[in-house]
Amino acid sequence: MVKEMLCTKCGYKRWPMLIWIVGFLLLFILFFPLIPSFANSQNIEQPSKSQQNLIQTALGDQYQIKRMACILSSHHKKAYYVGAIFYAHGVGNITGVWIVGGPKNDPNLVFSVDGAAHQFSGMRKASETRFKAYISDPEVDLLKKHLKKQ
Repeated sequence: MVKEMLCTKCGYKRWPMLIWIVGFLLLFILFFPLIPSFANSQNIEQPSKSQQNLIQTALGDQYQIKRMACILSSHHKKAYYVGAIFYAHGVGNITGVWIVGGPKNDPNLVFSVDGAAHQFSGMRKASETRFKAYISDPEVDLLKKHLKKQ
């Protein structure tokens, strides 16, 4: 049996490699289902008054915010993704997502995450900063789905 598990060219035993492959596959099977569920464990909350005011100031008075929600970022320290549905005259309801840095009740930075947020607020794109927040982040998808359901 041992002779069968030896490599014919170099005599190297295949058992260690086989054990590593089986171990990796077991870890993959056990932990893969947990990877996408981390975002579902995040709580969608109502943004603080400070966050609401910051987004409304970024949008200006010409766009009235209808609904808002926020979620704590899983990739940044003390940062929240804040989503809003706002009304643009002649266009209709628009959904935008920003990332707001700082504690929830004392925000200090705001960057746009998606195109609508950038276009209507003029805030710098987070993807072009050291913040590195993207429209593909799972929190953005959760916020947009939540705002659509409300």
